[in-house]
Order: sequence, then C-alpha cells, then structure tokens
Amino acid sequence: RGDAAAAAFSTLASELPWTTETDEFGLHDRKTAYFGDADCVFAFCGLALSPRPWTPALLRLRALVEEACGLAPGALTACLANNYPDG
Repeated sequence: RGDAAAAAFSTLASELPWTTETDEFGLHDRKTAYFGDADCVFAFCGLALSPRPWTPALLRLRALVEEACGLAPGALTACLANNYPDG
C-alpha cells in the first residue's frame, strides 16, 4: 500500500497542472488543481473554479476510493487537489 500511495503521489505531483489561486483573502499559500464532472463548479471565498476533465490517474484513484467507501461508481463528482510547499 505504501509503495502504491507513493507512486500515486509522485504521478499526481508531476502530472497535474498546478496553479496558485487568489481569492478574497489574497494569494493562496498552496498550489491547487481542480478536476471533476463538467457541471461541478467549485466556489469558495469569491473564487469559482470550473473543473478540468478527470485524468487517467485521478480516475483510477476515484474508483479505488469509491470502492473502499462502498460508493457506487461515479458517486464522487470532483477532486480538489492541494499541493502545499511543505508537504
């Protein structure tokens, strides 16, 4: 499990299109990448993010999480990935 988690983290850290957002409180201290179903706009603190299409790596993780949680396939509709400078 540890090796699989480390590999998934490495893949996501290198493949996701990270951005640094600014909201009503200012510039974020982290990078984010938002993915999901087309109709899942994520809004918080004056910022609205439209989802990017799911990547193959995120689709694999989505399926694993849904299965582990006993959810139907497709129950998870979005993923906001955060990448903090200190981990």
